[in-house]
Amino acid sequence: TSGARPLVLQGVGGNVGIGTASPQLPLHVLSTSANSNALPYRGGLIVEAEGTNTANIVSSSYSDTLGANFIGQRSRGTLSAKTATQLDDPIVSLQGRTYGTSAWRSVGGLILSADENHTNAAVGTKITFTTVANGSTALSERMRITSSGNVGIGTGSPSDILQVSKSDSTPYTSSSVSQNQPWTYGSAANVIIKNTSQTDNSAAYLNLNSVDSSGFSKVGYIGITGTATDMGYLTIGGRSLSTGFNERFRIDLATGNVGIGTTNPTTKLEVAGTIKATAFEGPMSATVSASGAGSNSAPSITFSGDPDTGFYNTASNNTI
Repeated sequence: TSGARPLVLQGVGGNVGIGTASPQLPLHVLSTSANSNALPYRGGLIVEAEGTNTANIVSSSYSDTLGANFIGQRSRGTLSAKTATQLDDPIVSLQGRTYGTSAWRSVGGLILSADENHTNAAVGTKITFTTVANGSTALSERMRITSSGNVGIGTGSPSDILQVSKSDSTPYTSSSVSQNQPWTYGSAANVIIKNTSQTDNSAAYLNLNSVDSSGFSKVGYIGITGTATDMGYLTIGGRSLSTGFNERFRIDLATGNVGIGTTNPTTKLEVAGTIKATAFEGPMSATVSASGAGSNSAPSITFSGDPDTGFYNTASNNTI
């Protein structure tokens, strides 16, 4: 038609323009038509395939220094009068669409958008990830990476490096015959770290690491381990030397026995070492044992600040 340029071919070795008389790349497509429900991607390129073929867009780079890129650009305004991108404007997205019984539906993806009003000196961005729940057509945000690098799962405003949030009223239960209690998989707010090696004494850990002013890492861990013949052990330990680690605390999950300095606690609390406390309260219904019988001048069990006053066994099988 008069004045229209549906296709422009430049000279040998030149660029191809569709909808533009001045193509800037080997293939340059320009559309000024508005999107519609029937044609939601008027300014785009459609690649289709049928049967056993796949619809692919391949970008290849043959270079010692540069890789293949996909670049999405966004401004407000028009092609000839661009204006700055504003807070929450989507810049580029990767979206999935599926065909239902009679129409195409969006099913999720990722969106890179502005996290502030953009200038030449400030272009903060965030990334959001969305999916659609079973039985629904509504897109829901599932994860976000903020402009400061914080990651939020279940929250759009993570306040730290990683924040996992879920609103669930499932009540806490201290004990139950159900293996899934006090939580139920799929409900409550849970973070699961699972080792699936099916090997005795394998473990799952939460590792905590802090680096001091000299660059040395202070390392601690909370772990779970066990064998096919026990119910497992919850352990706490950490770096004890520059090259060594030691367990410091253990709970036998079958008995509830707690061990400090021992990996095999046989009573509710067993400590390999000296205990210091501000008070002990009774009544005491269990036998108290100490290493050695002691003597009159050096009792086995003493009072703080009075090392020669306490309890000792005067003879074998006698009562203290």
